[in-house]
Amino acid sequence: MNLIFFFDRLDSDQHARRTVQKNLRIVDPDYYRFETHVLFDDAFEDDEHGNRVPNRYVKQLVAAVNVAGAYENLFQMF
Repeated sequence: MNLIFFFDRLDSDQHARRTVQKNLRIVDPDYYRFETHVLFDDAFEDDEHGNRVPNRYVKQLVAAVNVAGAYENLFQMF
């Protein structure tokens, strides 16, 4: 969960820096482009109808990202 918070904070920081550069036309020498990828081996499995669906690990990650995002938004309110 801490790693997801870390990624969210980096994403928020990048967004703020990009917005300042774009809207205020200020060059930020520390601007960076943040991108991350999560790789899964065997991320899909067959369901009872033979369709390929995400496995439980992918579903856990998506749920954790949603929870972390909700907490991050809650903390930003204070």
